[in-house]
Amino acid sequence: MQSNVFCVIQNVSLMTEMKKTGIGLSFVNRFGMKDINHASLCAVIPRQPVAFGFTFQSTGNNTLSEKCLGLSFAHAPFKQISFGISARYQTLSIRGYGHQSHITSDIALTSHLNDKFSSSCRILNLVGSNFSLKHTESFSRTFSLGWRYQFNKKVRLNCEAEKCASFKTNIKTGIVYQVNQLLRFNIGFSSLQAQCTFGFSLKRKQYLLEFATGMVQMAGISTNLSFSYEIGQ
Repeated sequence: MQSNVFCVIQNVSLMTEMKKTGIGLSFVNRFGMKDINHASLCAVIPRQPVAFGFTFQSTGNNTLSEKCLGLSFAHAPFKQISFGISARYQTLSIRGYGHQSHITSDIALTSHLNDKFSSSCRILNLVGSNFSLKHTESFSRTFSLGWRYQFNKKVRLNCEAEKCASFKTNIKTGIVYQVNQLLRFNIGFSSLQAQCTFGFSLKRKQYLLEFATGMVQMAGISTNLSFSYEIGQ
């Protein structure tokens, strides 16, 4: 739960917390396998009390390829509450198996109970979109509920419970430590995949560089590098 440009992918209701227009690029190498690399281009345009978002995501290569183009909208009718909705056009192509496109939608709601505590919920694939490659298959609808608690100016705790029909509930926890205005460290854990992540970010004026690495016990190590820029002073 953080209000930077990548919330257009993670939780669209947080877009209203952004003060400036932002653009961002991210790249993920999963388990050292270049065939499932993931790249994202994101943009958020806040116009209080509303915000607009755009994202383009690409995963895989010529053997297995998935592309996603998304548009998002968020609104904060009150200072303590914001909601967002997004629509995504996705294409999936598997060599020797077929090609199909479909539309999915997400909805999210965030509430700030006080200056330190906030909660958020999200439904992914709201309408239960299906796709068919030689036979009918469907994407699981996913529910998530998260909490954010700011202990002080330097330490923040994030928690999330995520559930879909295909897997058990995944409990995620993360601690953010703000060393100073320039440097921040993050550490996180995930119960479902026995995953541990570590990362840091460097912020300088309008520029933000983030790096994270995570290890899944049975699969290996993934790395994530992202860069974002806020337009305006």
